[in-house]
Amino acid sequence: MDLGNGLGHLTYSTLVHPGDTWVEMRESLETYLPAVKQRVSPAHPFGVSLRISAHAAATLTEEPHQRVWLSRFLQEQGLYLYTVNAFPYGPFKGGRVMERVYEPDWTTDERVDYTCQVADILA
Repeated sequence: MDLGNGLGHLTYSTLVHPGDTWVEMRESLETYLPAVKQRVSPAHPFGVSLRISAHAAATLTEEPHQRVWLSRFLQEQGLYLYTVNAFPYGPFKGGRVMERVYEPDWTTDERVDYTCQVADILA
């Protein structure tokens, strides 16, 4: 939510929830975002930092109706995308994330394609 007076926005990051597939991500959005918004900003639009993994980005790219669902869900819930976290390419929860967080890097087609997919999804 816009805090006004140039103080910025208070947002909620979906990175805190496990889920790397679109099915897991969508379930997380439906479960947590409405409840957080109701507690923090029931009367005003509320900002979201959306984490999109490469797996979820591929699904959203291949299935345009899922992008439509995401847009409608955010609008109906009074949520807006303030930022997106598309840095962790693969699974972020569990495992040895910090050792692989930079892989694949932007010299690879995989990372470039993923970055472009996320930009297209947001557009």
